[in-house]
Order: sequence, then structure tokens, then C-alpha cells
Amino acid sequence: MNNPLNFGNIETKTTKRGVDVWLKALPEEPFRLFFPLGVMVSLIGVSLWPLLYGEWLTFYPGVAHARMMMGGFVGAFSLGFLGTSLPRMIGAPPLRKWELVLILALYLLAVVGYANGRIVVGDAGMLSVLVFFFVAMSIRLIFMRQDVPPPGFVLVGLGWLGAMAGLLIFLLEGDTQFVVTGVRHRMAELLLYQGFILLPILGIGGFLFPRFVGLKTLQMFKESRTPPPGWNSKALQAIGIGGTVIFSFWVECSGWLLVAGGMRLAVVVWYLWREVLVFSKSTEKGTLALGLRLGLTLIVVAFVLTPLYPAQRIGMDHMIFISGFGMIAVTVASRVTLGHSGHSEKLGKKLWVMRVVIWSIFIAMMSRVTADFTPTIRVSHLNYASLGWAIAFLVWLGWIGRNFFQKEK
Repeated sequence: MNNPLNFGNIETKTTKRGVDVWLKALPEEPFRLFFPLGVMVSLIGVSLWPLLYGEWLTFYPGVAHARMMMGGFVGAFSLGFLGTSLPRMIGAPPLRKWELVLILALYLLAVVGYANGRIVVGDAGMLSVLVFFFVAMSIRLIFMRQDVPPPGFVLVGLGWLGAMAGLLIFLLEGDTQFVVTGVRHRMAELLLYQGFILLPILGIGGFLFPRFVGLKTLQMFKESRTPPPGWNSKALQAIGIGGTVIFSFWVECSGWLLVAGGMRLAVVVWYLWREVLVFSKSTEKGTLALGLRLGLTLIVVAFVLTPLYPAQRIGMDHMIFISGFGMIAVTVASRVTLGHSGHSEKLGKKLWVMRVVIWSIFIAMMSRVTADFTPTIRVSHLNYASLGWAIAFLVWLGWIGRNFFQKEK
């Protein structure tokens, strides 16, 4: 099997550059479109709060903000990563041009709906994106593949199925611009806001993350449609982990916060330690390894703190999202982009720009979390969090942006 993320050779390659290179590469490497698009959508998402407090917004953006950050930001990064890596990984054809255009159109429909407070329109568009992409990849996996994916990728499928179920629940509830309560609604939130990215991080992590820290344990299989020995048991293990996480969501919705948090913490730490290996002793000291380890650590810390501070649950959720999911997303996106643009020699180095990005994300997280503990100055903390996120991703986009238009010859 070819390395689906092009990380095997650390020598600098000659590259082709230009808009024409970018356009031709999009169906095979959609990260070149969806990574920068996801960043721009996230900047709109975080700007909703300053716009509200500046009295420039005509609707309360609580739900719109959450959907734009999870569906718009995480959704775009997921589409870019999986649309690039999965077809290569299984030896299947890349996205066709018409498929990419349809996915883009539905995605834009969703984010425009969210940005205007039209939550039902946004949810319908986002659900359509997830369903179409899921079906397109499933067809390739079942009928067109030459190889088997890593067994941990079962978790990717579970995460996407959960997100689709969450969006369907939201659609059945109808239009609302405000956060509502109830077991079903909270279950939908957990499936979309946590499961959609947590489960794929675990599933992809065992395959990819060891390379971040210098471990040569990236799991590859011979070109065969038949799973090799040990694949089924690993897949069943992943199903067990994913099922436990989803069950913990239901336990939390039933009011057992400490039990749910303990279950989630136990299975996530166990899987990170046994399968992802990112905290194992290694030789890699580069900035991307730092960002990955810090992001995973802060997810674990958030799982510890959330049951202890139920009144600040939303703030703790932001610790998971901002410094956990956000930091991991930008770290993985940097590795993908550098690897595909002929700059693999930078992957293990200390990158000062990425350090600015990482610590800006961390500051944004701290501002958002402490906002719920300081009600008298909460608004200013929310604005600082928005500013920190914007600085981080504008700096990142300015640094990495030219690489989207470069491709190895």
C-alpha cells in the first residue's frame, strides 16, 4: 500500500505551483480546499459573539456558533483529511469532480444557513453533506477498494454515524436559536459536538499519530481485500471503545455525570496508551509533536474536570473543543499540507510560527473556560477567546497558505 499521507520520505521534493495546480489537485486532495475554507468559517463562527455584544447581530448566536464550529470547522477539516487519505489508503478512486462540487455546494448551504441564524437550513445542509460523503466513501470501501483500512477506522464510521443521528434529532426538534434542555437534545449535542471528532481522533490516531512522535509503528497491510490475521479482533476492540463512549453519552444524559465522565476517561486513556502510543518514549521533539501531545492531554484533563464542575459544563466543553480538537486539527492539517506540498523536511522541526499558533489556541481556551467562573467580566473573556482563536488561525493560514498551491512533481 502507498503511504496515504505522503509522510514516508523526509527529503524535500521539487514542486509545481499555481492556481492551475490547485484546481487540478482538488478532487484527489480536497484538503487544499476544505482546510482553508474551514478556517474562514471558524473565523465567522467566533466573530458572532463580538458582533452580538457590539449590537450588530439580530439573533442570539449560541446554537449558530456551536454548529459553525463543529459542522463548519471540524466538518471541513474532516472532509479534507478523509477525502484525501481514505481513497489512497484503500486503493480506491478519489472523489470525482461532480462529487466534490456537490459536497462543496451542500457545505456552503449549511454554513450560510448557520451564519444567518437559519438553524434548520444549516442542519439540513450539513446532514446532507455527511450522508453523501459517507455513502461515497462506503461505496469505495465496499466495492472499489484494493486494500483494507486500519481496523481503528471503525471508530471513524461510528463518529460520523453518531453525528448524522445528532443532526437528525435536531431537525426533528425544529428551528431554535436558543439552547434547549432534555435528554434527547443533550444526546444529540454529545453525538455531534464530541463523538463526531473524538471517535475519529482515536480511530485515526492509532494509524497516524505514532509518526508524529517518531515511532515507526504506522500500521500498513499488504494489498488485499481480505482482512489480515488480527484485523477482526482489533476492529472489535475499536467497536467496543466506540460503543462505550456512546453509551457514556447516554449515561450523562440520564444525570450520572461522574459515572459517565469516569467511563469516558477510562476508555479514552486506555486506547490512547495502548493503540495511539503518542505518550510513549520517542525521539521526536518537533513542534507538531508538541501540539498533538498537548491537545490530547487537554482532552483528558477536560474529561477529569467536567464532572467536577457541572455548573461550568459549557466552559469545560470548550476546553475539549478549543485546545483539544482545535489544536489536534491544526497540527494534523499542518502535517498533511506540508507532506503533500514537498516540505516533509519540516515535519520534525521546531517551527516558531506553529508555536505561536499552539499557544494562541491555549490562551483562547483559558479565556473561554475562565469566562464561566467570572460572571462579572464574562463578556470580555468571550471576546478575548474569539480574538485568540482568530489570531491563531490567521497566523496559521498566513504561514501555511501558499502550500495549498504547491504539489510535488
